[in-house]
Amino acid sequence: MLVRQITAIGKRCNPKDSMITRFSLFQIDNYFRMIRKQSYNEETPPFGGAKAEVWDQYLSVGDSVSYYYQQLTAPKLFIGLAKDFNVPPSELARFKKELATEENIKFVSIKGLTHYLVSGRKHSKIKNSSVSDQTLSMSRGFGSTKSAGCQ
Repeated sequence: MLVRQITAIGKRCNPKDSMITRFSLFQIDNYFRMIRKQSYNEETPPFGGAKAEVWDQYLSVGDSVSYYYQQLTAPKLFIGLAKDFNVPPSELARFKKELATEENIKFVSIKGLTHYLVSGRKHSKIKNSSVSDQTLSMSRGFGSTKSAGCQ
């Protein structure tokens, strides 16, 4: 997710110098691969102000999220937003795959909405936007057999 966000920022802020962005992405990707493989040591430099051990703990928690959802008996609603720049649609697909056998769970994908539940790409105009009717309609319909605007 971090790699995707940095790519978007690099394209927006300095589209002519994509080599710097690509090199940064390569370094970040390698750093987190090393963390996931637990091939770091006390000499491993920190990233983003946090030591490798802290990132290892963070990734362990993130990777085990579906385990905690499996322990819940309450109804669960997972909403994926097609234009979400913080939580990519692949996260909804991951949960859908990991929790496929669970009961009392619903997965919804909403087209055209960003992380702020508004449509469009102009994040600077969010103050002037309102939550989409599609989102409101879907949330009212949670638990029913049909939710307007959802697939």
